[in-house]
Amino acid sequence: MAKVGLEMKLLTSEVDAEAEKWDEYAENDIVKRAKAMSSMAYNMYLFTRGDGPLKTTHDLFTQAEFFAEQANQMYRTVREFSYEVPGSAEKSDLSAILERIPLHCQQLQVMVKSPTVGKTATFGKVDSVIQETKNLMNEIAKLVTASFVCATKVCVISS
Repeated sequence: MAKVGLEMKLLTSEVDAEAEKWDEYAENDIVKRAKAMSSMAYNMYLFTRGDGPLKTTHDLFTQAEFFAEQANQMYRTVREFSYEVPGSAEKSDLSAILERIPLHCQQLQVMVKSPTVGKTATFGKVDSVIQETKNLMNEIAKLVTASFVCATKVCVISS
């Protein structure tokens, strides 16, 4: 779990770096959601180290559920943005990444809501939730990058 947590921390840094490229568009919904999701994922990483604001597994699962909701909202925001992007290889890349987001959101939501009894089962659930959050964060990092490429290439920035 520590390795997955560290990988998630690296992904939060990647998303933060991508969001920084959008500084002039700080009020943009994609930027705001990316930064909020990065912060949530970082708190989940801190949980794997016994640190941060999340103190219990219930806190972690609640954070993961909210993370999935934010990812769904990011999906809708980028989907709307993609309608403004003219057909191109960049738009195709964006669409391909976008298509993977709902599946990861659904998988994370199912994991969070699955009941567990006992320490071993709870530990397994924590590990699965952290892993799926990392997978979703990886897709979000790619999505933010692809959105930025489309926005700068075709000069379509919306807020």
